[in-house]
Amino acid sequence: MTEESENKLISERGALSRLSSPAAVVLILLPAALGYLYVYLFGVNVVYGDEWRIANLFEKLASDKLKLAHLFAQLNEHRIFVPRVIILSLGSLTKWNTVAEMYVTQTLLLVTLFVLFVAFSGSIRSRSHLLLFVPVSFLVFSLRQAETMLMGLLMQFVLVLTFAVVAFYFLQILRRKPSSKLAFPAALVSATLASLSSAQGLLVWPVGFAQLLVSQPSRRAKWFLVGSWSIFGVAEWVAYFLGYHTHAQTAANRSGDLAAGPLYFLRFFLTLMGSSLSSWPGPALAVGALLLILAVATLLVATKNRNLAENSFFASLALFAFLILLSITVGRAERGIEQALVSRYTTYSILGVVGLYGMLAKLYLETRSRVAAVAFAALIASVLLSLPVAYTEGIEDGHANEVIRQRAAYVLATYKSQPDIALRSLYPNPELVRKRAPVLERLGYNVFSDSGQ
Repeated sequence: MTEESENKLISERGALSRLSSPAAVVLILLPAALGYLYVYLFGVNVVYGDEWRIANLFEKLASDKLKLAHLFAQLNEHRIFVPRVIILSLGSLTKWNTVAEMYVTQTLLLVTLFVLFVAFSGSIRSRSHLLLFVPVSFLVFSLRQAETMLMGLLMQFVLVLTFAVVAFYFLQILRRKPSSKLAFPAALVSATLASLSSAQGLLVWPVGFAQLLVSQPSRRAKWFLVGSWSIFGVAEWVAYFLGYHTHAQTAANRSGDLAAGPLYFLRFFLTLMGSSLSSWPGPALAVGALLLILAVATLLVATKNRNLAENSFFASLALFAFLILLSITVGRAERGIEQALVSRYTTYSILGVVGLYGMLAKLYLETRSRVAAVAFAALIASVLLSLPVAYTEGIEDGHANEVIRQRAAYVLATYKSQPDIALRSLYPNPELVRKRAPVLERLGYNVFSDSGQ
């Protein structure tokens, strides 16, 4: 090739790169815009499900009887201190318009996307890093999370996601800038906020411990960081479980699938993992098995090339997701394989795919390993093939949610004349609804506000 031909080729590549960058930016922002549009189209302002179990807090707030213990109290197996504070603060401004909480969820996802983008850009040394990041954006705002996106209280799961990603990112900053004075305190604060958002947030601490061990070079400061992180983590675990009570499961809740033995739990776990890209049991199981194989291959390549430390941020995301999915398997498997496909859990399974994607992208570009190339191609293909189905099913779920919640809003607005069977569409215990609906009506909140829906 002549020098003139080489210069022409370089020029053409530069022009192509300049053209592709704006297109990539649009593609990165598109899923976020669609997420906000999704809430606008299908979000309905009505107190629904477990939201009735925190409705009484507005009365306590209005009468100056709200105490710290009320915010820290358990909701099922979770302590949702941070979600309660957000819901009460936002609810006081919006007269508890739950759609506003759905927009908060979208904003949290946007913050998560931004942190992931900064980490990805700093880790992936390629002119194509914008284009490579596009699948991550579609994953973060995947409509497989329809249930989480369209129920205000479920922001608790996204709060854990956001604060965990931020915590791991600040720990990664310590590797690149050991002299940073703010990174470690910021990581501690983020991990604490994750722990106070939902029980899954507690797993930030062991994952952060592993990240510090792997990513920090052998020096005296490393053990100070590891020791300090451990002390804070143990203290928060202990504080979390003081006065904690478990909910006994009845035999009626147990699934006949448990008779299959240990293999059932493996099936549940793999289906749960694959639910990030599919809502059907068979395909989800196959996808989960594929993701597990890709994860093992990725770990082997990273270990062989001795760059696991450089991948510690994305590895932490994958490990965090793995531990959460394992905890869900232990706590929910007895309810049947359908629990593995519940939309609210996909927020965590998607995070595992994002972590795996980030590791493979870096390994493929830097090592040019054949294993990494094949694994990266397989993962990209799986993600891209899942998108049309995820959006189609997400829109269908949105329509169904809108119909159900609009009916629920009507029932709540006319609760005085509704029979118990109708009130059960709001919450399984109609007596609780009859007790707390008058409080909302007196305060002029939710469907009883001037703006209504």
